[in-house]
Amino acid sequence: MMYHFRKIFLFGAGFLFACMAFTDVITHTDSVIARSERNVPLSWVIESSAGFMLSYPDSKLKDETITCPKLTITETKGKFYCNGKKIAADRIILTPIPGELVFQDKSYSGALTLERQKKRMVISHVSTINTLATSVDVPINSPAVAKPAQTLSGAIKTSKERSKDFTVRVMLAERELMYNDPWKLKSSKGFLLADPRDPSTKKMVQAEEIAITVKKGAVICINGEAMFTQQVYVKPVADTISFEGLDYQGAFWLLVDGGSIKLINCIGLEEYVASVLCTESWPGWSLEVNKVFAIACRTYVIAMVQQARKSKRAYHVKNTNIHQTYTGGCAAPVLRQAVEQTKGVFLTHNNKPITAMFDGCCGGVIPAHIQGMNFSSAPYLARTYPCTYCKDYAVYTWEACYDIHELEKLLKPELPHLHRLRDVKVVKKDKAGIALEVSVKSAGHGHTLTGKKVYSLLNKQVKSFCYNVHKEGHNIIFKGRGRGHHMGLCQWGAKEMISQGWDFKSTLEFYYPGTKLMRLI
Repeated sequence: MMYHFRKIFLFGAGFLFACMAFTDVITHTDSVIARSERNVPLSWVIESSAGFMLSYPDSKLKDETITCPKLTITETKGKFYCNGKKIAADRIILTPIPGELVFQDKSYSGALTLERQKKRMVISHVSTINTLATSVDVPINSPAVAKPAQTLSGAIKTSKERSKDFTVRVMLAERELMYNDPWKLKSSKGFLLADPRDPSTKKMVQAEEIAITVKKGAVICINGEAMFTQQVYVKPVADTISFEGLDYQGAFWLLVDGGSIKLINCIGLEEYVASVLCTESWPGWSLEVNKVFAIACRTYVIAMVQQARKSKRAYHVKNTNIHQTYTGGCAAPVLRQAVEQTKGVFLTHNNKPITAMFDGCCGGVIPAHIQGMNFSSAPYLARTYPCTYCKDYAVYTWEACYDIHELEKLLKPELPHLHRLRDVKVVKKDKAGIALEVSVKSAGHGHTLTGKKVYSLLNKQVKSFCYNVHKEGHNIIFKGRGRGHHMGLCQWGAKEMISQGWDFKSTLEFYYPGTKLMRLI
């Protein structure tokens, strides 16, 4: 899954950027922060709120995880001990599970290295660490590309070809043109407005709030005053723009497109990825896990940019789980750190960004066995082996119990003639265990729904496509495995893999086999 430098030009959202594969995502920056003194008793305390992962790169010792939040390093008669256990290796790498270490009242991101040097112990800070995967060997290679500019070239047309920034266009809302209720935007210092087709139209509105409506002829009105036709670009004078109670970085683009007006947030790629992690990641998860998520999220949106170009779509992604859930800015330090340490890194197959699908928990389903998927266009999703790393978590299995009358009401939108529901059963599954057909029996009638349609009708409690159904008295009970669509990255599985010593690169290779990493410059 790796990397020689390749320049690839990708046009996007008015900005030109270049892509490169890379020989190694990780750079090691070691700095000595303490040394033991001769003939002076050693007692170092290193803390991490959820424990440590210990690696022994210069020995045959296996990596291990210690859940104790405090490690005490001592020395007795020239021998060194960790929490009373003799240190049998000359070099140990300590990686915090939650993302930060505390040593001598200072916090450190990354990892610390303990090294024995001539009867002294030296402790160094490694700002970014690539721990060795214990289960997967990741080859370092990248096929030659005769014309690398063809990989992503022409993905999106642009008018500012020299910018290295890349902007993601996220559609936040869409409505019919004559909708009377205005959209309201807020910003503490006011707004700068302009038609992106004509910069000379620039206007400043000093009000902290503007109301946006559309009149006949696609005329966009700001606070009741007709100002622009078809589209307007809105930037905050300072800070952020608030819309429906959420704060957004970047700018807004209002566009009349067909019979509707779209409200689109234009935001830098890395800021977008950090914001997505705020909703798609889980609180308290480690830096290394969030590096996995950051790369998957970044890869997905780059692929959506490419698709938007082909379909001539004004926006790249929506702000819901149709694409990736996005609710504006994020300031969580570990998420920012994960984005910064993987800046510009994305997954490719045949030198093109992949559609990096992911879900909460795969439930052990083998994706290659799922019926009806076109894996020829996405072979990296056709994983032929199960993920077993999520099986010990509570989210691996689920159960949903419905009163038979309650379930009848929920199925009515799809089966309007459903009356006196009697029973529900899964009558057809594929090799992966995905429910394909569901029989719905009522008084005198039988109905058949697809398993995915039932999921869409009941997804507040039915959590995945892999389930069985049976009747118990007046209740219909669904029992299933996993959370989501069972494709691509399994978030809970990735969490467990990292806790067992896998690094972000080998974890991604496990879930997206046959892919390689590249980096934007």
